[in-house]
Amino acid sequence: MTLCIGVVCVDKNTGLPAIIFASDGQLTLGPIRAKTSKLISYHGRFEEDPHTEPEYRIQFALAGDAYVAEEAFFKIIDVLDKKIPVDVESPAVELLNIKEEIGDIVFEVYSKYFDRCEEKPWFELLIGSADEIATLLHVNAEGKSHYSSDYAMIGRGVITGGMMMLNEFHSEDMSIDHAIQLSVLILLNVGAIDTSVGQDIEICVCTNKSGYIFEDEELDSIVTEVKNKWNLIKDVFWEIDRNPNIEKYLKRTLKS
Repeated sequence: MTLCIGVVCVDKNTGLPAIIFASDGQLTLGPIRAKTSKLISYHGRFEEDPHTEPEYRIQFALAGDAYVAEEAFFKIIDVLDKKIPVDVESPAVELLNIKEEIGDIVFEVYSKYFDRCEEKPWFELLIGSADEIATLLHVNAEGKSHYSSDYAMIGRGVITGGMMMLNEFHSEDMSIDHAIQLSVLILLNVGAIDTSVGQDIEICVCTNKSGYIFEDEELDSIVTEVKNKWNLIKDVFWEIDRNPNIEKYLKRTLKS
């Protein structure tokens, strides 16, 4: 199991919507843990020149039974090839238009294995793209496909603290930087108590039909900053009991 997060936010430099995808990097198979990647990108590019820069990006995050989820992913991108032209004006709109068809594909894959396995092959996907609008879909193994205008989360970490923290800290019109910090905060804290969430953090930003993945050095800096902020929050929480003036000072500062 795992924890994958999708947060709709705003690129403050362009004013365009964006989506942050974040995930832990741990594959858990019973007592075995290994490093893996759960964020996969699909690029629309012209077939006659595959070496050109992609025209658009659709991002996936996979959780649950890795083999079955991967099979669903490849079947979905076959449909994307047919339904979303390379030079489309808004891939996010086109993705939303085929939301139900994607759900049908996922359910077809799930049904294929339903009677074959003693343990049912549960899996979920986050799928997103951002241009003039942001489309973030949460699709589960039963083919239920939900459009989210703010955030979505998949994996076991949802019930071990992930969704609670996301609900508490999320705010409207979050910047890319704030959405990244929030995602890192959630992954660090859930990973501290849930053994199915761990290894290195992955972050991908989707905006303006494109996107990019953070390098390890960039993530190390963000992780350090988030840990420092979180430790400060915990210190202040208890210090308020000992020094009530701190609470008054913080309220005055936040109002100003």
